[in-house]
Amino acid sequence: MSFFEEAEVDKDKHCIYFRHKDQVLTIPCRDPYQAMCSELFQKIIALTGEDESLVLRCFDFLGTELFQLAAPEGYEFYYLKNHHYAEIAVVCSKSIPFEGRQDWHFQILLKDKSLRRLCPAY
Repeated sequence: MSFFEEAEVDKDKHCIYFRHKDQVLTIPCRDPYQAMCSELFQKIIALTGEDESLVLRCFDFLGTELFQLAAPEGYEFYYLKNHHYAEIAVVCSKSIPFEGRQDWHFQILLKDKSLRRLCPAY
């Protein structure tokens, strides 16, 4: 079972759209890149900004920003994805490989407002 589902982003209108209780809700968001939402956690996780300067942002369903995270040191955010060991993960890329791999899954710890490296991304 996936706890997070893809949400739509409209880069031209600077908005994230998602379904909640048969309604389409909108969150204004500057430079949205990708977003996922969770009915269970009542959270929207979004990557925003431009390619090399993406920021991870967490919103509640009312559109209030709860926190922002920068990519781990030496990494850049790549994309969001469901992960079987975590409700949601973000794949980060490193220009200099770590343990032979450039792309790694990082778990998004909503309570701690932090990231934890999980495993290589394939």
